[in-house]
Amino acid sequence: MAFCRVVKPGGIILLVVPEREACFDRDRPLTTLDHLIQDHELGAHLSRNAHYVEYAELVDHASGNDAFHRALVLAGKDYSIHFHVWTGETFLEHVSAVKRRYGLPIELIAAIRGKGELVAVFRSR
Repeated sequence: MAFCRVVKPGGIILLVVPEREACFDRDRPLTTLDHLIQDHELGAHLSRNAHYVEYAELVDHASGNDAFHRALVLAGKDYSIHFHVWTGETFLEHVSAVKRRYGLPIELIAAIRGKGELVAVFRSR
């Protein structure tokens, strides 16, 4: 959560997170906490191509070589996809776990479910 470095104590952080079931991600697996930590600690570049392949298979419904080729095209265009997929609950669970693991100076003020998204408001400490 890079914003923790730039938001002053007392500052507000507003995150709007799409919920898996309400968008094109509905067939993709939820991101695990281990995956999120691995991306942070080892670098997201290591899983980037796998995310594009998953997207090609489960969102674009390509298979085999077509999925691989589609993923290469998407990655080559730096196409914007959701690299991580959550429900509102799993997102808040991950934030809580990451906060504990890395000692992030944030507190959850509000979490509001909108139409297909979670609006989470944090205060920096």
